[in-house]
Amino acid sequence: MFIALAAALLVADAAEAQTMLLEACEKQGGTKTECVCGMEVARDKLSDRELILFAEMTPFLDRQDYAQALPEALQHADSLGYTPGEVADAFAIAYEHAEAVEKKCSEDAAAPEG
Repeated sequence: MFIALAAALLVADAAEAQTMLLEACEKQGGTKTECVCGMEVARDKLSDRELILFAEMTPFLDRQDYAQALPEALQHADSLGYTPGEVADAFAIAYEHAEAVEKKCSEDAAAPEG
């Protein structure tokens, strides 16, 4: 099954990665506005290579069984030419900025109090 999943991915470029990540964001409950805002932050903080990595890793991150998903994700990243350090660095950047993205992009945070 892993081979089929890996073959189904293979993101071609950063534009395709952005589309996939926006779709994943909305699937997870984000509004279009929130997801576009978050993508703008990601584009500012991540290289094209890191953005593609995130798109490739999304199916693994969405799984419930992280203990099984993590080694498979690392194996998939390795098959694409990413080192474990690159994977760790990309995720560290994302987690480092997650709170700021939430504050900036949440529609609840952007709504005027009244």
